Amino acid sequence: MKPIAVAALAALFAAPLAAQDIETRPYIFTQGHNGEAQTVDVARIIQVQLPSNTGANGDPVVDWQYQPEISKTVELVDTHHVASPGRIEGFDQVSVLDFRLTAADEARIVITTDSGNLISETGVYVIDLKP
Repeated sequence: MKPIAVAALAALFAAPLAAQDIETRPYIFTQGHNGEAQTVDVARIIQVQLPSNTGANGDPVVDWQYQPEISKTVELVDTHHVASPGRIEGFDQVSVLDFRLTAADEARIVITTDSGNLISETGVYVIDLKP
């Protein structure tokens, strides 16, 4: 088979896989998105990654708390922490919170911390989502 035909076949078979992969990836938002409105697909997971630190026993010192009573049209589906020394100056891990939209309507995620001024003067992270 000629090289051009091989390349064409590879592209033909790879294109649907690449599109499928993109459709299943979460939207990822960080402290840089605080206070911003974002457009998202209702079917995809929304992931918020925020800086945090570990204590001597390995538990997170910076503790981010999802605020369901003031959030809107979202459900927290998972939380975990990822070691990430050097990614964000002054922090050694990232807190990861995964959300799902519960309706095809405007949504709001509110997350807070009592651990000082990390991303805003109030220690509040807010992101508005539009499907």
